[in-house]
Amino acid sequence: FIAVTWSRPIGPKDVIYAVDCGSMTQRKGSQGFVFLADQGYSDGKVADYTLNQEKASITVKYTNDQDIYMTERHADDSFAYSVPITANGVYVLILKFTELHFKEANKRVFNIKFGDSLVVEKIDIKKNFSSVLNIYSALACFIQHTYSFFFLN
Repeated sequence: FIAVTWSRPIGPKDVIYAVDCGSMTQRKGSQGFVFLADQGYSDGKVADYTLNQEKASITVKYTNDQDIYMTERHADDSFAYSVPITANGVYVLILKFTELHFKEANKRVFNIKFGDSLVVEKIDIKKNFSSVLNIYSALACFIQHTYSFFFLN
């Protein structure tokens, strides 16, 4: 079953919470979105590829916001982010990933969970996008009051 709907583009006023995972600073993206410094997480480690000349020179395709993709949070086991939703409603959660650390497939494979529900299973960015440094986007629509999403290796 595939449902197709039309919607207007998401603008900065539509975004209630955006985080640059692994970043120590807040930054404004080229489309006007304000990405907060990394927060709302439990566990995990940070990698800042701006400190590595080889990695910092990599161009991530299809974005004008290179710096947002130069930091990450990862874990050997799992970690979580809590998204501070303050009102009941329908929300769209957009997660974007790129893989800068590993050069081969099957090195970083993970799942995405919202609460106890598995939403996306066995994501391997290098396997799915091996020829380019693309951005992998995961999109989910949910109705709830508060959610945490989990990244499991």
